[in-house]
Amino acid sequence: MAFDPMTGLVYVPTTKLGMRWGPQTPEVDQPAQRESPKSDGSQPLYSIHTGAQASLVMVDSDDGTAALLAWDPVRQSKRWEVRYDSFWNGGVLATAGNLVFQGTGRGHFFAYDARTGTQVWSFDAGLGIIAAPITYESSGVQYVAVLVGYGGLAGSGGKLFDYGWRFNEQPRRLLTFSLGARAALPPGRPPRYTIHAVDDLNIIINEKEAAEGAHAYGANYCVLCHGRDLESTGSIAPDLRESALALNPDAFRAVVQKGELASVGMPKFDDLSDAMVHAIYMYVRQGARAAVAVHGPHDDDR
Repeated sequence: MAFDPMTGLVYVPTTKLGMRWGPQTPEVDQPAQRESPKSDGSQPLYSIHTGAQASLVMVDSDDGTAALLAWDPVRQSKRWEVRYDSFWNGGVLATAGNLVFQGTGRGHFFAYDARTGTQVWSFDAGLGIIAAPITYESSGVQYVAVLVGYGGLAGSGGKLFDYGWRFNEQPRRLLTFSLGARAALPPGRPPRYTIHAVDDLNIIINEKEAAEGAHAYGANYCVLCHGRDLESTGSIAPDLRESALALNPDAFRAVVQKGELASVGMPKFDDLSDAMVHAIYMYVRQGARAAVAVHGPHDDDR
């Protein structure tokens, strides 16, 4: 959030979404299963080693929404509000030029009139923004800079957080702006909502092992980066259903258990047994095959 001493307003990036934490129940011990909302509006998200279960609570039409709120802390009232069609958005910057800057999960960088909320400028950054902008001065010129990159909780949040950003498809950048600058971004890849799943029909899927792997996938935090139900929506890690590496059980074990890709951010889980790693592998193969059945094979597999 940000505060402007000239307007006296606080600018808050708001999100409305409840989460219920409670003991893991026998009927919801599969952290990566698909379920319809319960009668109380909650949706299973994932469970962890402690036996706790997290559920997103969606009980009214305003849940799962986000906005930029200009709030008067003295009068305790809203001055203005801009509603977004993206839930996971960036932090806020207020400047002495009567402007408020914020980036959104859909990749737009906006400037608003600090007093009225009127949009006065926008820029398509080509990837979601969750960082807060900064401003600085150099040689008498004011600059505004923002890190462009989508991730965080978005990796495990499911469709609510999915704006089509895919792992390694849209570049992460530090963008800097000033009045009079005319540079343009190189063309980038657009958002993608289709699944390019890969499969090998020679692999026999053990349903029992896949069910055990679904539990291990959530219990060992794979869900936080690779996504609920194997749906990677945050661009911070690959969708494993699309991974050619995950077709090979030996390569999969080398990455998960031995840390072969630790240098690029994939930690090793050497506390997992060979059987548990293979169960997660079975779960990934099961999910990929199901995705191929729905979306068809990727072009490389045709």
